Amino acid sequence: MVLLPSKDLPLGMKCPDFNLMGVDGGTHSLQTLAHKKALVIIVMCVHCPYVQEIEDDIVRLQEEFEFEGIQFVGINPNDAVQYPDDSFDGMRKRAEEMGYNFLYLRDEDQSVAKALDAVCTPDIYLFDEKRELYFHGHIKNLEYAIEDLLDEEPPMTGLEPSQGCSIKWKE
Repeated sequence: MVLLPSKDLPLGMKCPDFNLMGVDGGTHSLQTLAHKKALVIIVMCVHCPYVQEIEDDIVRLQEEFEFEGIQFVGINPNDAVQYPDDSFDGMRKRAEEMGYNFLYLRDEDQSVAKALDAVCTPDIYLFDEKRELYFHGHIKNLEYAIEDLLDEEPPMTGLEPSQGCSIKWKE
């Protein structure tokens, strides 16, 4: 299994719009989440061991920052034909098993992952209230980045990228 790092993206990059079905049965978009102070978008999937390693952290951080207006959004773009665990049903089952308290959305046509210039699972982004990229990096720095954002500090730079399995692109 090859460990890939995320790309170095420019801070200030606009969050791409999306309109995706969630395992909660709802459809979610930037517009439906406009009232949130910030969005943590994590390109993730069911079968990746690197994602599985941080699932508890995601749940904990969503719980910790929910009342500060921070919304975590997991987005799964993986090819579910080649990787059946990553199907919508597989996502729903994993969310129930792990007690996900955040949105988990299916990017069936992979357009959102492409617009984010995502490379790996997990690939972690923090977008501020203007939906501009404030942080893109490793889970170990995410909590500090959220705290800095809430304290209106400038974004941290030169941080370790996120790392994980390659996104399973459709042919």
